[in-house]
Amino acid sequence: MLEIRPLKLTDFHRLHSSYDKLGSGKHFIDLYWLGLKHISLKWLLAQGGLFGSTSPLIRAILSRIYYKSVSFSVIAIEDGKILGHCFAILRDKQSDGSFIAEYGIWVSEESRGKGLGLKLTQKIIEIASSYGAMSGIRLYVWENNPGAIELYKKTGFKQHKVIKQDKSFGDKKFDTIEMYLPIVSGTDKKKTALFIANGIDENNPGVAGGETRFIEIAKGWSSRGLIIHLLSSKGGYKLCTDFDLKVTPHYIRPTTSSGRSDFLYKSFYSMFLPKSLTGSKIDIVYSTNEQIYDVLPGFLLKIKRGKSLKWAVVVHWLPPYKWWGRKQSTFTNSFLFLVSERISLYIACLFADRILAVSDSTRDQIKNDFFAKFFIKKVGAVKCGVNFSDMKKVSDRVEEKKYDAVFLKRLQAVKGVFDLIDIWETVIKELPDAKLVVIGAGIDGEEARKRVLDRGLDKNIIFRGAIYDFETKVRELASAKLFLLPTYEENWAIAIGEAMAASVPVFAYSLPELDAVWGDNYCGIKLGDKVSFADKLISALKNQQILDNMKSKALNFVRGYDWDLISAEELEQVSKTP
Repeated sequence: MLEIRPLKLTDFHRLHSSYDKLGSGKHFIDLYWLGLKHISLKWLLAQGGLFGSTSPLIRAILSRIYYKSVSFSVIAIEDGKILGHCFAILRDKQSDGSFIAEYGIWVSEESRGKGLGLKLTQKIIEIASSYGAMSGIRLYVWENNPGAIELYKKTGFKQHKVIKQDKSFGDKKFDTIEMYLPIVSGTDKKKTALFIANGIDENNPGVAGGETRFIEIAKGWSSRGLIIHLLSSKGGYKLCTDFDLKVTPHYIRPTTSSGRSDFLYKSFYSMFLPKSLTGSKIDIVYSTNEQIYDVLPGFLLKIKRGKSLKWAVVVHWLPPYKWWGRKQSTFTNSFLFLVSERISLYIACLFADRILAVSDSTRDQIKNDFFAKFFIKKVGAVKCGVNFSDMKKVSDRVEEKKYDAVFLKRLQAVKGVFDLIDIWETVIKELPDAKLVVIGAGIDGEEARKRVLDRGLDKNIIFRGAIYDFETKVRELASAKLFLLPTYEENWAIAIGEAMAASVPVFAYSLPELDAVWGDNYCGIKLGDKVSFADKLISALKNQQILDNMKSKALNFVRGYDWDLISAEELEQVSKTP
């Protein structure tokens, strides 16, 4: 049965054997020890690029080393015998970053006149066009080959120019006709963006800053006409649905583990792309996090589809090389986190089209990395934001401050959930009726609840879990007198901006990353100083004037961070990547 398909590495020997029959023996070397005869050294080197291009990974590497070695090949094969071979090799790079490929074809003598050349040509055009950054395909044909010229015209090629007296056959000289086929870029079609968010829990999806950020960016892109796809767990799909984001879901294999071992399973399963992505048209791949389980799928798609898509990786924060110095994290966990983050970053440096550093401080971290600094040109700083006008409308309707304080963050040791309990225990010694509401979910949530119960603090510390409804979340924020965030590691901290937009003063450990974003619009306390933190809270709760001054200043500051503007700027960064 005749089959027209892309060339595979396993076709290597059969194709060489077919080409052996074409050799004249002149200026050829005899590689008998390889079982190959009549192959020129130059031709052999060319075939290295040809067959290397059959592997998406090698093709991606070749395109960065020497793009003229990248090729696309299809063959016609029947009963194990190759009857024809058609290829397109990248030749000229245009000013806009696109390529012109050069076409070539061979059909066995006994198979000519049966329409095989037409089928091969149509297939190579289809494959080359899917590369994305292809502006056109050119070919050269002798003027005395009317059958070939007619075939090329059927597939869309048009005469571009004539090279006079270029070829000779015996005593006769012939013109060479250059023909050209422009590739339609598809810019007039709706683009599709795939957001990769594999870190979201299958059954209990939490709402941290990273989740809020990608959902708001996706909403902004959707409003600008992009079709949004999501690669995540079923929990991720539920989260998007709860936040009124319409997506086409693709599911990563669910894990049965919990806690920190879940990271290892997700990282492993992320190497296997769901079949639903096979036929999906994707223009932009957006890894929402620098974690390995969000980067690997983007890498695999980039390798498989090449220039046909843009791949962007969001980097929120990079752990320090002195991993043993991290607070609220074990030696082993910190080391594994460092290794996985750096592997992800370096993959992004080598293969991603754009790296989106969340804040200038994160971009500086990348710039100072011994390897990543060589790729700093593809790194752009981006922002986080708030839905200021919508949040203010809801918060203005809240009349009662039923909580003294609110915490909104992932329930994890490094985000300060255990310091939070210690701090509030000190506060209620001075203010026995003071109430703290905790909003969020995370791997240390169960342990946090246990500590609260063991210490008899359950009347003063209320766990609300993750809140997905926008208005409910804003009302809970606005129902508190102040917002506290004793986090040890942070970048932008979207929750701080949300608290400010809800007219709630912010108290947090002072971190360079927070100072760079929020300046003096929050009250910073020395890292790890839980006693001073509690004292600041007590003083503020006893003096309404302190809270009013902080609220007014922060509210004016946060007006400038709007998600719609930020999503538009980010789309422009990704789209304009060469």
